[in-house]
Amino acid sequence: MKQYKNYIFDLYGTLINIHTNQKWPYFWKKMAEYYNCFGTSYTGESLREAYERICREKEALLRKELGTDWPEIDIAGVFADLLAGSREGITDMDQWVTDTARFFRILTRFRYGLYPGTLPALRELKERGRGVYLLSNAQRVFTEPEMKVKGIWDIFDGIFISSDRRIRKPDPAFMKDLLSEYGLMAGDSVMIGNEYGSDMKIAAECGVDGIFLNTDRHSPEKCRVLARGLPFVPPVIEDLRDLLSEGP
Repeated sequence: MKQYKNYIFDLYGTLINIHTNQKWPYFWKKMAEYYNCFGTSYTGESLREAYERICREKEALLRKELGTDWPEIDIAGVFADLLAGSREGITDMDQWVTDTARFFRILTRFRYGLYPGTLPALRELKERGRGVYLLSNAQRVFTEPEMKVKGIWDIFDGIFISSDRRIRKPDPAFMKDLLSEYGLMAGDSVMIGNEYGSDMKIAAECGVDGIFLNTDRHSPEKCRVLARGLPFVPPVIEDLRDLLSEGP
């Protein structure tokens, strides 16, 4: 496989195998009970409706402000807005928001672990002197602790999280900002991810090669269908350790 100076990774579905579910009624019931400890009067259903409405409103405002079809709000602000002015028993709002957001994430997370090839591949690339970067559609309040717990936060030479940048893949500005900030040449770089419509698309629009990590085990025919419309056909690998093989 062709070797590059810089490897830009997606996170979820690429390095971390995760599954979350925010549709579970029992989860919203428990979150409503939690919020009501601080002076609100939610039911599970009304909390979910408020959460989804605030997310939509914030996203619409950000889309208009930035003129992008791919805005990314900071979800932490939603948890604060859900208090609806109530602050009973809260002495440090910033810490409360962080704790609440992480509690929310833990309750909705049903699978969470590194893929077998993640650490071997990242460590070997670093040992070879390659640049290792993260470009993730994610929320920092969730993602930073998840990466630290799994021991991969400090491996990267640069981390771009969409909630920090207010845009997300496949908006090419997201990747262009990373290339610019770290002085990376597009021709020396490759994007590795598990989604054609975001990871491979943003790479193509920025003149960066792409490698598709087939963690969902799509058939070769399905991969060809998903790759339609891209200006290149990215190679498909099944394990991140495949990046380490030498060859054309």
